[in-house]
Amino acid sequence: MIKPIKTYDAYFIKNDNKKLYGINKETVEEIKIIDQDGEPVKLIDFFKSGDDLYFSVKEIEITEMDGKEIKEPIIGIAFYRQKDGLIDIIKKLPEKPVQSQITYNSDEFKILKTEYNKEFYSDLRFINKETKKEKFGIERFGIINNFIHFPGIGIYINVPVGRGEDIGLRIRGLYFWDINKKCIEYIIRGEGILYK
Repeated sequence: MIKPIKTYDAYFIKNDNKKLYGINKETVEEIKIIDQDGEPVKLIDFFKSGDDLYFSVKEIEITEMDGKEIKEPIIGIAFYRQKDGLIDIIKKLPEKPVQSQITYNSDEFKILKTEYNKEFYSDLRFINKETKKEKFGIERFGIINNFIHFPGIGIYINVPVGRGEDIGLRIRGLYFWDINKKCIEYIIRGEGILYK
C-alpha cells in the first residue's frame, strides 16, 4: 500500500521516466511515491480525473511457503485512487482523460490555435492589462494541450508537440511564463502530461 501524496494545484508526469511533479503557484517539485514503510515504489502511471488521483505502481510482495520467506519476491502491479487525502486500492483504473489542443482567454494570457503554412500551432500571448495588447510578443509552440494560470503570478503550459525541435526552438515539456519576466522559462524537458 502506498502513502497518500501532498495535494497540489496541478501535476505533471513525464512520459519517458514516469517522474511525477507537483505544481503550486511558484514551485514545481518532484513527488516521490513511497509505501507505508517509507520505501520508494516504482510509479508506472498517474493521472487525475475530477478531484481523484490515480496511480499504478510496481509492488514487491514477499510471501511465505511452509513458514519460510521466498527468496525471489513476487512482483505485481497495484492500482490506487487517492480521494480526499485517503488512498484506496482499486481493481482497475478508470479511463484516462483525453487531452487535445486548447484555447484560453484571460486578462493576462491568451492561448490561440493558429495556422501557418498549412500547419497548426498554439500561440501563447502575454497581454498588457492596461492596453489589452500583447506585452512581449507571441510564443509559438507545436501544440499546447493544458495549462494552469495563477493570476498575478504567471502561467504553466504543457507542450506535448514541439516546434522546430530539431534545432531546439520550442521542444516538448513544461514551461512557465512569470508575469514579471519578458520571456518564458523551460521548467521540465521532455514530453509529459499536465493535470489540474
